[in-house]
Amino acid sequence: MPNIPGKALAVTEIPAADPNEARAHFQRLLAVETDCWDVNAAITGGNPPFVLLDVRSSESFASGHLPGAINLPYRRINEGNLVGYPPDVLFVV
Repeated sequence: MPNIPGKALAVTEIPAADPNEARAHFQRLLAVETDCWDVNAAITGGNPPFVLLDVRSSESFASGHLPGAINLPYRRINEGNLVGYPPDVLFVV
């Protein structure tokens, strides 16, 4: 890794992972998560097979959000606020 002049940054304090370790990490991660590229592709393709929850504050949501997103701040995610959805719906947060 090249030396970065100036003050040390938190992101550069941790050395890069071994490529095999990084690959295994992201394979495990993507087994339970998606990424923004796939979410965008589903949204722009029309009629995504999930409900996209924007869990930021109402103010942040109002200032800009992805098309089709529903604002439900993370502290308000509970069974009562999701009762209107079918039990098998997939939520992407």
